[in-house]
Amino acid sequence: MAGIPMFPEATHNVQGFWSAVRDVVRCNRKDGKRWQCAREVVPGQKYCERHVGRGRSRPKRPAENYSASSEVAATSSLGAISSVSMSAAAGPLYIGYNNLQQASPSPGDPRNDIMPSPPAVILPSCFEKVARVKVLYDRVRSNFPCFDISMTKNQPVFMENAGGSQVPRVVIDAISNYMKASYVQIGAGYDLSNRAGETIKSAHNHMKTFTNAHGFGEVILGPSTSQLLMNLSHCYSHLLCEEDEIILHEANHESNSGPWLRTALRYGLTVKWWRVNYDSFESELESLAALVTPRTRIVALSHVSNILGEVLDIERIVKLVKTRAGDNVVRVVADGVAYAPHRAVDVAKWGVDWYVFSSYTVYGPHMAVLYGTHDAFMDVKSYSPNWDFVDSEEVTKQFELGGPNHEACAGVIALTQYLGVLARVGEAFTLTLEGVDGKGRSQETVARQIDGAGGMIKLEDTPIAARVDNGVDASSSPCGTGGMQDVTMKSCDADIQPLVVSDMYMDNMASSLRDWDLALQGTSFGQEALSFGGKVSTRLDRVVVEAAFDTIILLEQPLQEKLLAFLRTRQDVVIVGPIYSEPDFRVPTISFIHVSKRSSQICHELHRANFACRNGHLGSYRLISGLVAHKKLTVNNEEEGVVRISMVHYNTPIEVARLISCLQAIL
Repeated sequence: MAGIPMFPEATHNVQGFWSAVRDVVRCNRKDGKRWQCAREVVPGQKYCERHVGRGRSRPKRPAENYSASSEVAATSSLGAISSVSMSAAAGPLYIGYNNLQQASPSPGDPRNDIMPSPPAVILPSCFEKVARVKVLYDRVRSNFPCFDISMTKNQPVFMENAGGSQVPRVVIDAISNYMKASYVQIGAGYDLSNRAGETIKSAHNHMKTFTNAHGFGEVILGPSTSQLLMNLSHCYSHLLCEEDEIILHEANHESNSGPWLRTALRYGLTVKWWRVNYDSFESELESLAALVTPRTRIVALSHVSNILGEVLDIERIVKLVKTRAGDNVVRVVADGVAYAPHRAVDVAKWGVDWYVFSSYTVYGPHMAVLYGTHDAFMDVKSYSPNWDFVDSEEVTKQFELGGPNHEACAGVIALTQYLGVLARVGEAFTLTLEGVDGKGRSQETVARQIDGAGGMIKLEDTPIAARVDNGVDASSSPCGTGGMQDVTMKSCDADIQPLVVSDMYMDNMASSLRDWDLALQGTSFGQEALSFGGKVSTRLDRVVVEAAFDTIILLEQPLQEKLLAFLRTRQDVVIVGPIYSEPDFRVPTISFIHVSKRSSQICHELHRANFACRNGHLGSYRLISGLVAHKKLTVNNEEEGVVRISMVHYNTPIEVARLISCLQAIL
């Protein structure tokens, strides 16, 4: 394959990557259902998208006129994978993965079929998708200096993200630039001080968009989730009396239990515990409903447990609690620290009263955000922790004792730019050609353009003359502007059309991967495109937030599916949390215990293998204590706790394959 520019920086460990992500060709629909596809790969025919509904199901077998056979010899270890071979109606196709930069094949070698020469070979979309996904991970990781091996030698595989994520370059640069050019006190009246004040104000506005809080409430910025919740509980201590009740989630991190327990003990309040079912590791709504009474005043819970990884239906919980409480005022306080790195926060949709998360787990600086509805803030307005002479009309100032961290505010704003990068990468991955007529020729496409800071600019019609019958012409791809022509074929069911899945008819593998790689390096998708019209934008559009997290789901889903699938095969391991990877119900924070080995021993071995992870109760002491008692654990007590592998979107299938290989040796 000499002379084919196929992402050379990504050629290492391709075997593990291929092994890790094959068979995971899934995507999400906004209605919560799942897509899985059977495809016809006979040249010139359309793909067949079949909806298989929600829940776990095996991939459908190919359509009846599928004439190709495939064989994947894969391994989760880092040893060499043999090859992927297949034969199709257009002729045999051979793809070598031991070395992507191997020499050109000799005349007569079946690998000639993937070289740029007619007639075109239609590569089955699952293979092409996997290759493009590899580039997707690499492009995302290129935004993080910590993954630059030229700067950070012997960097561990970072799987301790639930404790705090890595930070993209734009955030680091913004903090540095602020401290170089704007490191002054606000409110003094001179230009530099005014600009610094605008940074603080802009950070609040960005977090309101990030949480979808505009028109519903306010956000305050603080040093940590623990501190913000401690302040909040102190405010409510002035409003609660002995007859009142507080419900605490057993799966809470101590930051959302300890402050309320102290308040209850000090003022004689009744505390009820919403217990976890330790057989299914679910927090059952029926159990919560039985606890709520007209005397319930506070329900404090975790949107996602930092141990279990289970996603609770906050919208449903809020409705249940409010209904059971009747006309009495009850406030739902949700801890979103373990949720916010993986899914878009939407307080407007959920109706939650208080929602808190830490930006340092969401690829930002060490800061925390507390959202409250207007009504909820009115509850505690008279008991704010700030000085008495602080303007009572400015809610944020009342609750930001001493003010927020100024340079961290600059970092939060810059996080917008990284969300824009994620949104654009996701757009590239799912960009579709519309208007495919019966003759198989595309007429036009609507391309969404998003500037580097994440603001929506415009929607415009972009005519593209792409041949669908013989593949997409590489020369028609506007790589200079980051374009990428994918073809979305219609579903066999007229009522069900794909929302996310997009696949490409292409001339050959080489041109496809070249175009895809160049597209992501283009001015619309590359890191250099952090401004629009020469001016860096500080706007954040809610559409961009949602698009960015759609990309995150796309990247994270194969990771947790692969690791959970491995752990499910182990009879000596208990997965502490949901055992399946449905994105509506789980994030890739995965914990487990071994029946005979100490969690600290397993973690120590993983550390020696250069994996960053940890064990223990991880701040959720009451959850682990309940687990130890219910399972009658003797090897692992509360201090040993669980082994936690917490991944985010910049982790890769290669890393998961390496992890599984190590766990096979350790367990």
